Amino acid sequence: MKTKRNHYLSRFFSNNFRTEKGKPMWLLDCTNGKVTNRGTGEDSLFMKRRIWEQSLEDLFEQKIENNTKQLVDSVLNLPLNTVAGSFTVDRLAEKYSMLYTYQMQSIMLQLSNRDKAQSQVNDEHAVARVLHSNMVPPCNHPFLIRFNHVLFADKPLVLIDNAVSAYVTPPLNSNSAGSICFFMPISPYSLIFFGSSVQLECFLFSKRYPHAINIYRILQEDKQCLVASQNETYIRWLATKCKYKSFSSKAVVPKSNRNFI
Repeated sequence: MKTKRNHYLSRFFSNNFRTEKGKPMWLLDCTNGKVTNRGTGEDSLFMKRRIWEQSLEDLFEQKIENNTKQLVDSVLNLPLNTVAGSFTVDRLAEKYSMLYTYQMQSIMLQLSNRDKAQSQVNDEHAVARVLHSNMVPPCNHPFLIRFNHVLFADKPLVLIDNAVSAYVTPPLNSNSAGSICFFMPISPYSLIFFGSSVQLECFLFSKRYPHAINIYRILQEDKQCLVASQNETYIRWLATKCKYKSFSSKAVVPKSNRNFI
């Protein structure tokens, strides 16, 4: 079946990051540092990234994307207090923890699509397997972190082709291991954090600013990700910074003496 449209990342996610209508987005390919504004429209952004067949795209939209959009739109329209200082944190209702499940299902659909190409698993079977998988959110009540849009107007959260990122908090003592939590940017100044209050404190201690989060996400993707924003200056600046660093299992290791974070 010919693919009419294809979005590894839901279209509404990119629209939430389009703060100025009619203004193009700028795309950074982290594999080579190339920056372009071509192919960044609503119907084309990330279109060829990990492409799948149209039939699977339709099922993705019906079973997962519509549910995710309703919750994200709801979060962005909540009557919250004005951001004071650099950022503010609000605890969300339990229903928003389903955003974690929906995004994990999106990732698993990508894997199902790969398996389908290798073993001829049909689309309906792939979706059914994903939707019935046990993906328990790491918390009952996620947190909403909102950054001050005035202070960080020149360094907003950027859109990356993976909506959800993992973060490993340090171990509490020598006999324990680090714990994994997750976060999902939903606009240039807002992200949802899935984890405990202790994990949240660890996250905010090391990632207090949008730039630190952007660099972390780029590096943990092993520089295979695509990054988009309407802020051309910032995207070009990110392109010059991330190429000097590499990511290891233990730390972000500079490849030069320059320090950017």
